[in-house]
Amino acid sequence: MGWVQGIWCSNGCAYLPLLTKSQSQMLQTSCNCAIRSVAKLPRKSYDLSISNVRKHLKILSVDEVAEKLILTHAWKNRSNLKPIEIVGPITRSRSQGNIPQPNQKGMFGKMILTQSKCAFNKLTIEAKSENDPLKVKKIILETIKE
Repeated sequence: MGWVQGIWCSNGCAYLPLLTKSQSQMLQTSCNCAIRSVAKLPRKSYDLSISNVRKHLKILSVDEVAEKLILTHAWKNRSNLKPIEIVGPITRSRSQGNIPQPNQKGMFGKMILTQSKCAFNKLTIEAKSENDPLKVKKIILETIKE
């Protein structure tokens, strides 16, 4: 995990959530090549699935790493993202601690802050209220694995 995804986990929140599908696929292909070399698997094999090897080694895919990083970033900025109390009825969204969706058109959709606000609504109630980073990390990994 450290050799294959060390760089992604260190500064990936700055660029991984904003990758296009083709960029993400290219990065996943290079990650699969690294996994093959670490696991000493042949380059071409018709009976081995790299996804199964990744699950067995508990290595996240590029999309899962991006989701984990943006959810973690949203949790770290929860003090800025927590909803303000507004008078009115308690809706399902308010009871879950969600905030209104930000404007995602144009450049606003490519900002990490916008992605973070959207990811904050994906967090569970216990993750939003938890202060222990290890417990939140476990909750986020369980959310991603679903």
